[in-house]
Amino acid sequence: MKLDVAIVGAGFAGAATAFHLLRSGFSGTVGVFEREELPGVHASGLNASLVRQSEENPAIRRMMVDSVAAYRELAQEVGFSQVGSYLIGTRADLELLRDPQLIPAEWVTAQEICSCIPLLEGHRFEVGLWTPGDGVMDIARLLQFYLEGVRAGGGTVRFEAKVKAIEKTSEGFRLQVGGENIAATVVVNAAGAWAGEVAKLAGAVPPSMTAFKRHLFILEDVGPLDPRRPFVWNVSDGFYFRPESGGLLFCICDEIPYEKDFIPTVEPDVYDRLVEKVMGRLPRLEKARVRKVWAGFRVKTPHGGFCIGPAEDVTGFFWVAGLGGHGMGASWAVGRVAAEGIVSAYFGGS
Repeated sequence: MKLDVAIVGAGFAGAATAFHLLRSGFSGTVGVFEREELPGVHASGLNASLVRQSEENPAIRRMMVDSVAAYRELAQEVGFSQVGSYLIGTRADLELLRDPQLIPAEWVTAQEICSCIPLLEGHRFEVGLWTPGDGVMDIARLLQFYLEGVRAGGGTVRFEAKVKAIEKTSEGFRLQVGGENIAATVVVNAAGAWAGEVAKLAGAVPPSMTAFKRHLFILEDVGPLDPRRPFVWNVSDGFYFRPESGGLLFCICDEIPYEKDFIPTVEPDVYDRLVEKVMGRLPRLEKARVRKVWAGFRVKTPHGGFCIGPAEDVTGFFWVAGLGGHGMGASWAVGRVAAEGIVSAYFGGS
């Protein structure tokens, strides 16, 4: 097989990049290769499904807003529910996120928020920021939307297709995928937590990025929950929650640095961390029970931005990595920016 662009990884980074390449009218051949038997097995399928636009990094904030505009227009196709959000905490912390020129939002008192979200009764926080444009995504539907678009555009998507070797050639690269050799002009590294491993195969020096493990819980015995209510994110105390499957999806915003294997096992002390976070802060959850817990990885750069662009040390090797937990929410803009960058850098902007 001969491809113009071979993309390693069928999570949101890789799927959205391939989707936008073909959607933009790029006439070359595109293939996406995923080591697992299904898409979204790791970070892309293990996130909390929250689409939050008010981020501290201005560039990410802009990409989130651009993505939400697309999700709103395609709400049924991608599974976007615009339920809004309450970001709560100190006014100083919330001011770091607020961008009134870009994101419509308004200040709300703690009392007003607690009257809407009874689970917050007894929790002490200074103020909240109501953002009606935020929402919750059906992550499986969004990922399938991208991949179906790739196939409809003539692209190839393969699962159980681990890239075992990447050899630089005079015309680009030769990839060993299973027992097959695939020639490609450009290789896109969208491998998430495994981006460093893929880079080494190609002889590229990975930029400084760190994978962090984060845990999510489903709590039950929390009382009646309205699934149409906004999600809540305390940016000062570090937790967020939303209704999910008759229970409450809850995250303690933990970040445990991880350097190898990237097996999303649950840390043994995570229950103690949950209790420590809830007790004394959220009295309405003191009798809640854990129905389910799982872990996933978020890969971050030291500067807090995304790593999207050509590698400086290997010609034809392109990064779409370090999305830091924003991969699902910002995926529309990430894929568009990456696709534009690939065409501009390697195909003469055509």
